[in-house]
Amino acid sequence: MKIYSLVTLGKEHTLPIPLNGKNKYIKFLKEARTDTEAFFSTPDKTLQEAIEGSQFFESGGEENIKLFFSTGEEETITQKGEKQTQKPPKGAKEFEPAEFPDVIEFKQAKDVLTGEPYNVGKTSKSLASPEGILAKAGELGISFPNLKVAE
Repeated sequence: MKIYSLVTLGKEHTLPIPLNGKNKYIKFLKEARTDTEAFFSTPDKTLQEAIEGSQFFESGGEENIKLFFSTGEEETITQKGEKQTQKPPKGAKEFEPAEFPDVIEFKQAKDVLTGEPYNVGKTSKSLASPEGILAKAGELGISFPNLKVAE
């Protein structure tokens, strides 16, 4: 799972990412109105490669996508050809990576996050949307490989 961030003034920001000869529109969402960064998360390696190969990734421009978090330590290559090792953001809780293949709905994913040992608050704003749930799961090193995500 990788989580990407984008600084935006609006509550959400959609960008076209070239994928298999067509544009796939990905939506970055803010967790709170006062936030400056909006997030998009995906476990799809093909989409991750498309995002990281796009004109927006680490472009330094107005629509500048950055890799915010990647589960585990993964080596990625920036658009400039430099190798980077991504580590969990400071302050992220560190648990053993966990996979929950039985989780197929967002309600189930939310139940996992609010239960032991993760104990995310049931009223946490980060659990108010599917994107927020995926972002929180990514922060905690949790994956839901069979979770049905609307495209």
